[in-house]
Amino acid sequence: MKGTDDGSGYSEQSENAELRRELESLKEFVGKLAQASSIEHIFTKGFDDIKDQLEDKLAPLRALAPVRAALPETAAASLRDIRLSLKRPNFNLDETKSIASDDQSAKEQAS
Repeated sequence: MKGTDDGSGYSEQSENAELRRELESLKEFVGKLAQASSIEHIFTKGFDDIKDQLEDKLAPLRALAPVRAALPETAAASLRDIRLSLKRPNFNLDETKSIASDDQSAKEQAS
């Protein structure tokens, strides 16, 4: 019975208080679990684990890659020139730029 002096009322109240604390902690846990950041963390952690596993499994294949020697400077310069010649020109006319300023910058680059 509640209100008796034998101490059982106090133990029921303490049990109820403890159950309420546990219920609140469960509510908090479920709330955190349901948040999008938790789901993102789970996905990210899973992808990181998969990436690490693949890196470990595929590491022996790196030894099969051929050893590449650096290009001589003349060949590197020729390759750079070829890449620049294949670069598509920019035909967009920006409203803020004037043709006169383009002519001026072209003259500065030529000199």
